[in-house]
Formats: sequence, C-alpha cells, structure tokens
Amino acid sequence: ELEQIVAKGDERTLRDNARKAIEKAAHSRPENYLGLSRFYAISGEKERSLTALEKAVEAKPFVIPFVAVDPLWDDVRGDPRFRAILKRMNLPA
Repeated sequence: ELEQIVAKGDERTLRDNARKAIEKAAHSRPENYLGLSRFYAISGEKERSLTALEKAVEAKPFVIPFVAVDPLWDDVRGDPRFRAILKRMNLPA
C-alpha cells in the first residue's frame, strides 16, 4: 500500500499515515513524544508541537537537551511555553 501511495504522489496521505504511526509510537513509548513534537513542528502545528514536547521532557530521553540548539525549533523558540520548557530543563531560554 505504501508503494502505491508514494507512486501516486499523494503527499497528504503520506503525511497522515506518518502522523498516525508517530502518534501510535508516542503513546506506546513516551520517549517517542520528541519525534511527535518534531513532526508537529515541521507540519507547522505549533501548539501540538509544544504539548508533545512537554510530554517528551517528562519522559527524559537523553537527546532532549538538544532542543535548545536544534534549528528545527526556531519557529517556536520565541514562544513563552518553549522558553518555560527550557527553563524546566535548566537550559538557557
């Protein structure tokens, strides 16, 4: 099925399938909320990205501090919620 979707170039279906897979992974393993947050950030879903990021911080994956410098987060970097998340991790906001 994936090959058919890719061959047809249906980007919306690909994105929706990826979202479902990442959401499922995050619900089964909380450390996967970081990936879900990244997906939402890339998709322009700022609020959902920050909500997932808050859950990721609670799960404490070892890569979470890189959020402070990863350019992927540039679109939400100025948001007060993002700065609060960094402060909770004792990182410069």
